[in-house]
Amino acid sequence: MKILVISLADASSRRRSVCEQFATLGIDFEFLDAAPGFDGMRQGGIRNLDALAFLLNTGRNVTPGEVGCFASHRLAWQRCVELGEPVVIMEDDFSLRPNFRDALNTSRSITERVGFLRLQDTLRSKEVVVAKLGRFELQRFTKPPHGLMCYCLSPDTAKNFLARTVTIDAPVDVFVKLFWEHGQPMYGLTPFSVESSELHSQTSIEGRSKAKKPIAISVWRLLRRLQTFFARTLSNARRYRADRQCRSSIPRQRTEPHPERNPSSP
Repeated sequence: MKILVISLADASSRRRSVCEQFATLGIDFEFLDAAPGFDGMRQGGIRNLDALAFLLNTGRNVTPGEVGCFASHRLAWQRCVELGEPVVIMEDDFSLRPNFRDALNTSRSITERVGFLRLQDTLRSKEVVVAKLGRFELQRFTKPPHGLMCYCLSPDTAKNFLARTVTIDAPVDVFVKLFWEHGQPMYGLTPFSVESSELHSQTSIEGRSKAKKPIAISVWRLLRRLQTFFARTLSNARRYRADRQCRSSIPRQRTEPHPERNPSSP
C-alpha cells in the first residue's frame, strides 16, 4: 500500500523526521506537497467555502491553515482514486511506534473491506471491537476522535469523500467524524501504531480561537449538538448488525513478527 505524507514543501525539519523514521524501517513513501491555505482551494478542488456554516459548526472563524489542510487531504483522496487502490495518508508530525510495520501489513488486507482505517492513537473516543486480527483488534468508533494524522483509505471511500466536499463548512477531521452523514464508518486498528511527535505542538494551522457569537448562533450550536447526539446514536444502533457481517467477512489471520532493520545497514 502506497504511503502518502502530506507536508509543506518548505517544512525541512518535519520532512527530515519523516525520512529518518521510514529509512529506519526500510519502508517506502512519498511526499505530497500540502496546499497553501486559501490559495490551495482550487488546487484541492474546493469550489466554495461556507464561512457562516463553518462558524456555526465549530464556534470559530475559518483560518487559511484549515482550508489548506482540507485541500491537502482532498489531494490525497484524489491520488487514491487515480491509483485505484487503498493508500495510507499521513501528516508529517507523526512518530512511528515499533508495531507500525505489522499494522501496515494487517491494514493492507482489510482496508478495501472496511473503507476507512485509523492507525493513529485517540483521545476521548468510544469504540466497539468488531474482530480479532492476530495481535490486533479491529474497532469501530461509536464516538469518533479528532485528527487525521494517519489513516488508510479505499478508493470507494475516497470518491465518497470527494463528492461531499466540493463545498467545505468545517475542518477536514470534523467532516470525517460525521459518519452518520457521509455513511462511511470509522474503524481503528489497535494497539495503535502511530502517535504525535514533538513537532505536533508546532502546528502550522494558526489563529484558531473562539469567535464572539450572538445568542442566536449559540442557541443554534446547542441544537446542532443535540441533533448530532441523536443522529450518532441512531446510526450506531443500526451499525451493530453490520458489525456482525463485517466480522464474518474478514478472514482470521495471524500477524507474524518482522525483524527490525538495522538502522546502520544500507
